Amino acid sequence: MTADAFDLRHTCCRKSDDISVDDIVHLDKAEVDEIRDEERLLLRDFEILVAEVIAEFDEIGLSIMDFLQGPWYKRMLETLSRLDPYDEEYAKRAQSMGLRLEISENVLDRVSLLVGSRAE
Repeated sequence: MTADAFDLRHTCCRKSDDISVDDIVHLDKAEVDEIRDEERLLLRDFEILVAEVIAEFDEIGLSIMDFLQGPWYKRMLETLSRLDPYDEEYAKRAQSMGLRLEISENVLDRVSLLVGSRAE
């Protein structure tokens, strides 16, 4: 769920490109290397975050669902908001370069974050 929240791509397999077939295709080494290279910095941050989240889960002693709907969910929102720092200052700088930004209605529409709806 944390990898999904980060929008990280799987490197073990993917669904077939053929929509009429419900098969899983294993990725070749070149495709895996390309994905890992593109996501290198994000993966480093992801691995650090996962280690911290596991330590917190072990320390708190909540059930998995209570942990996901409480501490994990809050941590994901905090982390993802830092990954997408599009604040007013950012918008002003973009406008000064001639770009017009519009805020999406569903900034955090990642499916795995639905688990936290109870925590809100």
